[in-house]
Amino acid sequence: MSAPKVRSPLLKSLYNHNPFYAISTVLMLFAVRNAYGELRIGAINCWMMMGVLAGYTALLAGIGILIVRKGKVWEDARSIPVLLIILFLAVSISADDLFVKMESTTAGGLLLLCGYIFTAVITEAFLVGTKIRLPALYRVPLHLFLALFYIAPWWCSPELHPRSIAALEWTLFSFPVTAAAMILLLLPAVRRGPGYATENGTPWRWPWFPWTAFGVIIGMVALRTFTLCMTYGPSGPIWIDLARGRQSISYDTMWGPYFLIPPAFAVLVLLLEAGLVTGNRRLVRRVMYWTPALLLLALPFSHGSVFREFLGTFTETVGAPLWLTVWLQLAFFTWSGFRRAPGAGFAALATLGLFAFIGPDTIDFESPPVPRAWPFLVMGAVLLPAGIKAQSTRMMAAACGLLTLAVWMYLPETSLHNYRLSISYHLLWAGIVILGVACRDRFAEVLRIVGAAQVPLASLIVLAGPHAEQVPMNWRLAYVIGLAVVCFAIATLGRSRWYLYAFGVQLAMAGYAATVTGFRGTVSVLGKAATTSFAWSLAALIMAILISAHKADWLPQRMFQWMGNGNGGDEPPTDLPSAIIEPPDPPEEGEG
Repeated sequence: MSAPKVRSPLLKSLYNHNPFYAISTVLMLFAVRNAYGELRIGAINCWMMMGVLAGYTALLAGIGILIVRKGKVWEDARSIPVLLIILFLAVSISADDLFVKMESTTAGGLLLLCGYIFTAVITEAFLVGTKIRLPALYRVPLHLFLALFYIAPWWCSPELHPRSIAALEWTLFSFPVTAAAMILLLLPAVRRGPGYATENGTPWRWPWFPWTAFGVIIGMVALRTFTLCMTYGPSGPIWIDLARGRQSISYDTMWGPYFLIPPAFAVLVLLLEAGLVTGNRRLVRRVMYWTPALLLLALPFSHGSVFREFLGTFTETVGAPLWLTVWLQLAFFTWSGFRRAPGAGFAALATLGLFAFIGPDTIDFESPPVPRAWPFLVMGAVLLPAGIKAQSTRMMAAACGLLTLAVWMYLPETSLHNYRLSISYHLLWAGIVILGVACRDRFAEVLRIVGAAQVPLASLIVLAGPHAEQVPMNWRLAYVIGLAVVCFAIATLGRSRWYLYAFGVQLAMAGYAATVTGFRGTVSVLGKAATTSFAWSLAALIMAILISAHKADWLPQRMFQWMGNGNGGDEPPTDLPSAIIEPPDPPEEGEG
């Protein structure tokens, strides 16, 4: 018997997935990159490098058509469309130096036209040759992206379109904005759902087809934003001379991560719509979680002079990237709310709160922000009617807290800044009391306890607080008595035992305050000894009246149970029948 063949898992994986098309493409791009580093850049060498890339691209497309039409090897061919897109971008980048050096608009336009025709012909030849059916709502944006790869360097060329440095910088920034608008052109295709790309002539299904190719295009757009700034930005030449005749790349450019925010925002919109159309709630939730990551792209990452100069110009002209990103995020969550995405309303309110600390000139968080009141005012004004409509005590309580916070931030700008704490405290307290009385759920019960507990606390602060002596005692007494009246009204109308307890405490505090006030006033007139005697006399009189009232059954018996029956101690009255005074003897055994 012959020994069985042993196949290595690694060799089997390499055979099945065949990554060598990708490896070959990477090595070709690496070779071109090294050639640019070694050769002195000129028109001849640029044409040569671009020709090598174009020839390799055409060869790879032909191989893809051959293995699909003749061999039906879709497993090997699936990487070729992606590699073609990467090569299209590489060909357009290789033409950058040609656009820089061209002085003739005719030659520049011819190069632009030839570049797009080349990519369009290769693309259509590959689709037709492999019999891949790409619907029009996908096909048109694809060709627009291919054209953008060549229009961008042609339009940014300082020789073909002379302009100032400032105008050139804004032209470069317009590239990611334009790309974002083109990404949104895919929105109609997304809304058509998976069925729009089902019969595509390939074994690949939605979303792998055609979204893998468009994902690569979006990644290439991100890379192109950087290469355009490197080539045409005010940083100067791409290559800088080092020792021993070597060269390196200068990375101090106007480019920043915030250049990626417009296309990233457009991608989030597409993902949200895809999740809603397909009913994929998990994808929708993930999009909601990922959206705040746009704020990280808005933070500055470099301290280079060129980067900081354009960032300052950008901030002075349209606002800081961080501030604009918050607006984009707010627009996204608002749109998500209209599309009934779960959690969109809360996310929009949370984003609105960021405006309290982020303004048009907020570049980063190194300097302390200046709080603003209006975001909390708007949040409270939106949340309060929503809570009333939903009959949610928690939402209404949150709205009261936000409105109070807005007042707290606004008062320092007014003449009432010295009463900031008192006004804010009483507004929040009033909201708690009203919600506790008006609502009847468990959280409202908690608010009733909190509201009632604040009554004696506020009275104590008013009577004996550190700043209480500045207010006349009559005013303070009026405040305490007013709170007692409010507690009695709430306890009576709202049937709240907590406010009944607070009412009793208020009466005690008001009585104490009145007694102290009267005692001090009387002492100043009659003297301390006489006043003390009068006070004890009144106390004894009050005690006597209470005892007599208890004996007369004017007071509930349970208030003074330790005093017996209220008619003179423990001995029972003698004028009652003996059957009532003495209990009957217990029956003997056998008696019924």
